[in-house]
Amino acid sequence: MNRALFTCFIVLGTILLVGCNLPGVSPQSEPPTSVVETTQPTTTALPANMIAFYPLTSDFTDLTGNNSPITATIGSPSPNGVFCNASCDVTTPALNGFNLNAFTIRAEFLEPKYPVFRDAVFVAGQYRWAKFTLLPDGNVALGYNNNNDVPCSVQYQTNVWHEAVITYDGTILKLYLDGTEGCSVATPLETGGAPNYITLRDYGYGSSFIGVAKNLQVYNTVEVPRAYTPQSSNVTLTDTTLTPADIILSSCPSEAELAAIDADLTLAFESDPSAGNLVCTAAAGSRDLTSFKRIVYTTLLVMKKLEFNQPLPWTDKQLYTWFVDTISGIRFRGDIEYSSCCDPAGVINIQTGNLSVSYTNKWIDPQINTGAQGLLVLFVHEARHNEFGGHTCGTNDNTRAEMGAWGVQYFLETYLANNLEDPSFLTIPDPDLATYYSETATNDANMILRSSFCLDH
Repeated sequence: MNRALFTCFIVLGTILLVGCNLPGVSPQSEPPTSVVETTQPTTTALPANMIAFYPLTSDFTDLTGNNSPITATIGSPSPNGVFCNASCDVTTPALNGFNLNAFTIRAEFLEPKYPVFRDAVFVAGQYRWAKFTLLPDGNVALGYNNNNDVPCSVQYQTNVWHEAVITYDGTILKLYLDGTEGCSVATPLETGGAPNYITLRDYGYGSSFIGVAKNLQVYNTVEVPRAYTPQSSNVTLTDTTLTPADIILSSCPSEAELAAIDADLTLAFESDPSAGNLVCTAAAGSRDLTSFKRIVYTTLLVMKKLEFNQPLPWTDKQLYTWFVDTISGIRFRGDIEYSSCCDPAGVINIQTGNLSVSYTNKWIDPQINTGAQGLLVLFVHEARHNEFGGHTCGTNDNTRAEMGAWGVQYFLETYLANNLEDPSFLTIPDPDLATYYSETATNDANMILRSSFCLDH
């Protein structure tokens, strides 16, 4: 059996997103207090009570002139807003004129898919005293004072532009989605005297917004928003920091590619954790695939592409050839406690109940700290059992030299880090992240070495 051995990192992955022009504002009678406009001012003067306005569409400048530009360690503006994929680090400076007794924060956002866990569109303050949080099931929560949450009655949709607004009047913190109040909480703000900035990164959960955000506005008064009409997107945005492997993982394989995999292996999806969540369709030239089926097939397609600059320590074949020569199929099951080999003979059994890759399309997904890499090494680990046998020291191996399942997994991680024929296949074309995948594989190999051998450390 295999055990999860992964190290947490943050990385940009692959997502295709769709955007649109700014949606208009639905007509509505004037509320008793002033109103947050939902269109970007051009030639007209900005409201006096607006202390910051970052459109995020051409640069990171504050149009009010009150503050310095946003600082972005990872993330850049585009015509449709700033693209974030869990590692975006976009933060305003400490905002001049911020009124902790009365304020409004608003932004427009597009979420491409429901997140695996929670996903904050924006976060206020170092101590996260106000947070607009998206949940995996389409619901919304109001975050406040670190990681406290209030569930809300409003819901968002994927691939649709929405407006997120939080207001505070000194006593009540309120959340609005598209102009509709969703929830509120009476609370003092626990700011800890920290700077009053707004960020797209939720340090409380170790990730950032996944999607596109634009028109971040901050007011020093309570601004009740008008109704906002959500609009579907119509412009394709692509992340320019993608590895070739991540492009494969996020694609919908052609029917020919799927048929070639099926000719090599019998895949039995007896349990599919993402059942009903189609991400690819036959009508589009692929096949009706759930997110889980896609990550399985695309992981195998990535395995096909992996070539190493020297023979693997346990075989003279390339990885995919060895794999399909070693086993005849894979069963994905929800009725077993652990992944195992082999039932029937030559067929590995993968336990899906706790398999966290069901909804990802990345080599390593920062929200779950694993991805296709974890699935690939799991497949290889169990396939090695088919030709070598069980572990030789309880659930461990004695040594790496035995080339048992743990030994093979250790060497595979090492080769992924150091011995790719084409290192760019798993290299993110961003100088700050270029070594991320190789460092992760090295760390995983070191964890296996420390924990999975009785006589060899």
